[in-house]
Amino acid sequence: MKKLSMTILTFALTALLSGAAIAEGSKIQNSNILNSSENKNVTNSATASSGGVAAANTGSITVKDSEVKNSTISNSSKNQNVTNSATASSHGEATANTGSIEVK
Repeated sequence: MKKLSMTILTFALTALLSGAAIAEGSKIQNSNILNSSENKNVTNSATASSGGVAAANTGSITVKDSEVKNSTISNSSKNQNVTNSATASSHGEATANTGSIEVK
């Protein structure tokens, strides 16, 4: 249980510092996901090598491979002077998002 708590704390701190919320492979039901981060003067870059995947997200919410039911996802992040860049080499996938909501 201690390891799980530390993992959750680490994830929360990472999400807090980057202004991004990420849920992958989970079940989201009767929930509210809200991002109201304030991001100023941020520069992010993502580089994906051959066959790799990379993402540079600022003030974004990403829900991937998850079941979402009866929930609200809201992004009211404030982003000023944010630069995101994404570079992918052959067969790589790179994305750069600012203030976005992505549900896959």
